[in-house]
Amino acid sequence: MYPDLLTDAFVVAACNGSITQIRQLPKNLNIISEMLLRKYQNVEYLQDLLQNKLLMGDSYKGMAPWISHYNYLVGQFSEEDALSLIKSSQSYPVDAEKLSVEASSLRLVGDYLSDKSFNDTWTILYKKIKVWATRKVSIRQSPTDILGLLRNSFRIPQNDIIAILEALVPSLKHYYEELADIIFGAIDYTAAQIDQQHRVIAVLFTIVKNSDQTRFTGKIRLAILSVLSAWPNESRELKKFLIKNHETFFNHEIAPFIWNNQEDAGYNDFLEDQLSEMKSQNDKQDGKLTFGFATDPFATLNISIKKHAGLNPQMTGQVFEQIVDTLNNPHQVISTKQSATELLMTLLSQSNDSYKDFEKTSDKIRTSKITAEPSGFFEISTPTSLIDAIRSFVDISVLGVDTGKLLLTLTLDTSPRYLLFVSELLVNFVPLALRRSKLRNTLPQILQFLITHNSRDSENKLLTNISQSLVDLSDDPQYSEIALGQLQRLVSDTNNVVKRNLVVQIHESSTAVQKTLSSIKVQLMNSSNYSVRDLATRDFS
Repeated sequence: MYPDLLTDAFVVAACNGSITQIRQLPKNLNIISEMLLRKYQNVEYLQDLLQNKLLMGDSYKGMAPWISHYNYLVGQFSEEDALSLIKSSQSYPVDAEKLSVEASSLRLVGDYLSDKSFNDTWTILYKKIKVWATRKVSIRQSPTDILGLLRNSFRIPQNDIIAILEALVPSLKHYYEELADIIFGAIDYTAAQIDQQHRVIAVLFTIVKNSDQTRFTGKIRLAILSVLSAWPNESRELKKFLIKNHETFFNHEIAPFIWNNQEDAGYNDFLEDQLSEMKSQNDKQDGKLTFGFATDPFATLNISIKKHAGLNPQMTGQVFEQIVDTLNNPHQVISTKQSATELLMTLLSQSNDSYKDFEKTSDKIRTSKITAEPSGFFEISTPTSLIDAIRSFVDISVLGVDTGKLLLTLTLDTSPRYLLFVSELLVNFVPLALRRSKLRNTLPQILQFLITHNSRDSENKLLTNISQSLVDLSDDPQYSEIALGQLQRLVSDTNNVVKRNLVVQIHESSTAVQKTLSSIKVQLMNSSNYSVRDLATRDFS
């Protein structure tokens, strides 16, 4: 009865010719849809709700909380469900907003269309976007939803994406971050032809030259890193321009991440810069004023160490000293102490020499007295549970044994923030526990934590951390079978964002792990979702 009543209501509104009524009806009826969706958690009611929001002209951002919460239901969409939403957006009555609504609908359900249906829908929409991009007609709408479609729909032909970027870059200076995000996330760097590479580099070159930034951050930096890493020969001119005009930025934010090994010129300079930044940031946190910093040298160094499989032995002791000073500083913020703890665990998992180097400074850590200032602007104090977690992980890592603290830490709090915080620490602790024989007794407790929260009700970031820990555990003969079972559960029961992240994690793992997870790879390559299936096929074939 409900869909019939909805149809009747639209007919009445349309016959009256009232756009106000047409907008108001889905708004009122959506209250019913929300109620039914919460009660029954049925894919039909989610489709109903999203259709109403599209007919209200909602942006993708407005629908995102519902999509995120019920992403496992989105994964159950059939092609018929997807086409129904596409057709609803195509009938949107306000021409000046229609393009954004159509872009949002295709971004939402494009992965569930057949090749023919997607190509037919995209061909029509592409013509409209080209007209909008070249400004031959005036369309009153934000580019956000259109750019979001280009960034997140992995079925759009590369030439179409590049052509739209070329059309938009001269006039959308305020949206350079979004354009750079498309270059970073939507370009197929492996399959791109030479002419496509040159066109993408030209767009990025324009962004870099015309941007008001002197030190590129966020998405522009990621786009630069991607292009220079993937196409080093073709992007030589871009690299020269950055070195000449943005030398400090290039040396600190780009060069360390495009080196092939520790022997490259400048690696020691990079390490010295990170050490200097660690000390500078820690000295500023003297209790008079709490600072927030744009860079995190501990996290930067952690990424570099993992990428290059180690740290220059001559520098290890100095890094440990900075970690100790940061952990002991009561005025340092919790996010920095978390990064310092994660770097500590990464270093200790690298080799026995790291433990020997650390023994020289480990007795200086006052674990029981570790405190931290809040990282958030509106926080008055740091939750004690987060501080307790830092203390436990530091203590266990330093001593190399667990006397029961980890179990208490893993069960101390069930708030989303705490679970995410602990899962991020576990990503760095699991490799250490696997390497150190006296820490292996912590693995059953860790597995129980991962199993408990491996649920579609968990947030994507938590699930991504869980999957990374499970991938690491699958390398251990004693726990590989359990880890494999949990990864199969994750692939079967969670959403496509998590599955795509899992594809990347498996792709970056060792050959032995990939062999152990061969059945998971097959599942991902046969996913009903195009973006998961496509990425898995390209990474695993």
